[in-house]
Amino acid sequence: MGPIVEKRKQKPGLSLAWGTDIGSVRVRNEDSVFVKAPPRVQLDSHGTLLIVADGMGGPPAGDMASALAVEIIPASFYDSKLEIDGDPVPLLRHAFGDANSAILKAANAKPGRFGMGTTCTALLLRGEQFWLAHVGDSRAYLLREGRFLQLSRDHNVLERMRAEGDLLDDDHRPPGSALLTAALGTDDRPGADFSQRPRALKNGDRFLVCSDGLYGPIEEKDMKRLLSEGSPERATKRLIRAALEAGGPDNISVITAHWELKS
Repeated sequence: MGPIVEKRKQKPGLSLAWGTDIGSVRVRNEDSVFVKAPPRVQLDSHGTLLIVADGMGGPPAGDMASALAVEIIPASFYDSKLEIDGDPVPLLRHAFGDANSAILKAANAKPGRFGMGTTCTALLLRGEQFWLAHVGDSRAYLLREGRFLQLSRDHNVLERMRAEGDLLDDDHRPPGSALLTAALGTDDRPGADFSQRPRALKNGDRFLVCSDGLYGPIEEKDMKRLLSEGSPERATKRLIRAALEAGGPDNISVITAHWELKS
């Protein structure tokens, strides 16, 4: 079965596409994706939430953890009252906390679920601004005016070593450096990062939210090129295909979003 790819045009100004693929090695897909336009009344107040979650803990725990994240976070966020110009970050914090508690509860319900958890990267677009909520090593990128920027910060041993000045050779990857230092479901406090303030959208902005099954086997220069070419649907298909052609060692999940401001 090929990758599942869907697209949507959401007014005003936002075109979306998303896809997921099991990859060439894994026996099941433990990634989960959320892309759903809210009711019009909430579009103005809450905006559009895009989420990629990459489960861990092995079957069936990993896919359960990621599925809980993409179910509970949007439900909690959109069920909370928010004014049109209100700050969405407290609601995102609360939603991540709700998901974290649910995953911990599920993990404690059966011995076979011990260690289950999930990354979670959520991009929120509202009006002409955007916010990021993130934990783990799934990523969000922004392609703006020819620059390809990683918006999220990986929560893993490698990035902690960099932050603490313990990595002398940036090309060297010590054993265990990919291990996560934060995720939903692994601690009472998941250690997520949230935008301190909104960032303004610019005409032509293109976003990519993805699991490590995409950026792991593909170089960033190739991701930038594939993201920039054609519609979000075309970019999504080509990104997933590139990861598969590079070996597809993990599940691959991709959301692309293109922003065109009103004239």
